[in-house]
Amino acid sequence: MKWGLRTYLLAAEEDTQHLFLTSECARAVWKRFGDSSVLQMVQLWSPLVQKFTQFTTVRTSTCFLVLHEIWKGRCRTVFEGKRMSARSIISKVKYHLQLLDFNYQPKKKSSYREVTIIERLGLAVTDVRARLGIWCKRKQPEAGYYKLNVDGSSKDGICSGCGVIRDDTGWFIAAFSTYYGLVPIIKENLWLW
Repeated sequence: MKWGLRTYLLAAEEDTQHLFLTSECARAVWKRFGDSSVLQMVQLWSPLVQKFTQFTTVRTSTCFLVLHEIWKGRCRTVFEGKRMSARSIISKVKYHLQLLDFNYQPKKKSSYREVTIIERLGLAVTDVRARLGIWCKRKQPEAGYYKLNVDGSSKDGICSGCGVIRDDTGWFIAAFSTYYGLVPIIKENLWLW
């Protein structure tokens, strides 16, 4: 794909493929981050993100960070007259990856191979933390009142709900359970009220 405004390009023949993939600077940057095909990284992005591992987050973010930093480097060259440097782009991508790595909490553990790649990039491997439960205590109503506790759940739009009524001493009065079927989430929440 050719750019429409050639006056903003670094060279007369430059196009997106040259800028992001085949230029000397781009090749040096991609080589530093694993030399994977950018198209392959983008195609794998959606299913990889759903794995929620540190590796998948780093891999997909690397692809977009490299493209973004190459573009920013190109713009600095065109508009500010500064030279585009692979070393500068690599440094900025690593900085952003370290920020992401510091703030990201993976939900699943990366494989041994993936951990090796993360370490090779100079990032700290983040352990998956076990989710701790929260203890809930029933709050008794005032004397002479009843308390209704309800709950509901939904998976793929199929909904159900239940509840229990207790008096001020905690004595069981009644309970219910119901199946709502296929219901939009907004209606499910309204029905539980």
